Amino acid sequence: MRDSLTILDQVTAFSSEIDADGVKDLLGIADIGMLAEVSSAVIDGDREKIINVISELVDKGADLKSFAKDLVEFFRNLLIAKFVKKPEEILDLSEDEIKIVSRILPKISPDLLTLMLSEMAKAELDVRSSFSPRLSLEMSLIRISFLSTLKPVQEAIENIDALIRCQVSGVREEKADARTQDLEPETQNLKPKAAPSTPLDGSSLLTAIVEKIDDPRITSRLSQAMPLLKENVLTLTFNSNEAELFAEPIRKNSNLIEKIASDILKTPAKLKIDILTKKIIRKKDLRDKVLTDPAVKEVIELFDGRIIDVKLKENTGGESKDV
Repeated sequence: MRDSLTILDQVTAFSSEIDADGVKDLLGIADIGMLAEVSSAVIDGDREKIINVISELVDKGADLKSFAKDLVEFFRNLLIAKFVKKPEEILDLSEDEIKIVSRILPKISPDLLTLMLSEMAKAELDVRSSFSPRLSLEMSLIRISFLSTLKPVQEAIENIDALIRCQVSGVREEKADARTQDLEPETQNLKPKAAPSTPLDGSSLLTAIVEKIDDPRITSRLSQAMPLLKENVLTLTFNSNEAELFAEPIRKNSNLIEKIASDILKTPAKLKIDILTKKIIRKKDLRDKVLTDPAVKEVIELFDGRIIDVKLKENTGGESKDV
């Protein structure tokens, strides 16, 4: 109560009209509008906006150390609202503040928001102990804003697979056009003879299926399989290291693949997916592979980090394991 009376005396001495904004300015409490503004700038990668907002805070005489602490709390509220269906029941925020938080959520994915919150907590410690809070806050927020330009490793792999698939398809079309142009005129004028019917093997059937599917996310994974056709059952075998990346998406689209195979064979066909026994991978080889990944190298250079250890991830759903 004594502290409350002291604050009230300070507010009345500051101004004859007492309102929420005046009390916040006097106590150094960050306005949620400023928090939302700088948060959006960090998420959008708008580094000019970050500098301008911090400059405005300095002009108002705001305590940047308190602002950094409030910013961590704001990102924590964003993370909770991202996962909870009714954040108003958990967060101590007004209805208007909940609306402000909700407008920011569509801009960012949960994994990126989690990473930004982790870096924001580290930044708050740097600002708190810094002799120049403004410089420390500016550099920290600018560094965190670069996270918005990073793409998930899975998305990068899918883009590379799609690009490779397009290049392979282009080479096939060029070879087909070249063969057509090399035919002599008299051969082209001959009526085509019916080719003798020959049974398809697994590789021929898989190639025919790939040509009928337009989705590169499926075809790029099919091209990694070892096919075997026996009694109208097409078996696709994958190495256990590739199970999650290749086998699982194909299993999800098994109905489509079975339908195309049945149309090609002109008889009902079934799809079976096998996973080979996991090969022994030396930990040193696994670490070297991770260190050569462009996305990992970029994150290490950005945050001046290093890899302490690399572990194998076990798949509890079966005997097979993934890296």
